[in-house]
Amino acid sequence: MWRTWPWASTTPSGGASAEAQGSFEINCAFAGTVPVTLDGGQNAGTFRRMAGDQGGFLDYQLYAATNASDPWEISQPKNVTVVSGDTTVDVFGIILGTANNSTAGTGNYADIVTITATF
Repeated sequence: MWRTWPWASTTPSGGASAEAQGSFEINCAFAGTVPVTLDGGQNAGTFRRMAGDQGGFLDYQLYAATNASDPWEISQPKNVTVVSGDTTVDVFGIILGTANNSTAGTGNYADIVTITATF
């Protein structure tokens, strides 16, 4: 299950970033390691991008750790340890302070990222 992320309501500028956390669940009949990929979403360019309802995009990056030290690169598998039953996998997102984001207008921004677990 994917949860909506509560992104900050302001557009980052001047190198600032806005952070959020979400999660998804993997239901598995065994315990072990499962390769999981997150695609680039519906609007990927150099970065994943959320599209705005008034036009424009916000570049963002997804991470497997809170300190942004473990990026979840586009379509690159990351091994996830699962238990038998449901395993919740946390994902952390940062809206990047890129030049593209400095021109993004106000509005609602969204993207859909496909998650693939290979058993």
